[in-house]
Amino acid sequence: MLIRSNLESEGLWVEQNPPRADKPTQNELEEELRKLRQKTVELEAVLEEVQKEEEQ
Repeated sequence: MLIRSNLESEGLWVEQNPPRADKPTQNELEEELRKLRQKTVELEAVLEEVQKEEEQ
């Protein structure tokens, strides 16, 4: 174990099968999509205000 940690610290040990992140659930994806859509609406509103100010 000490040899492995030493090799890892020097970049000489590469994990053959690195652990993979868990896949998000359908509900998590839908919630993230909802947040992104809400943020898009907010940014579009700000952009519209900026464009109106520039026209004046």
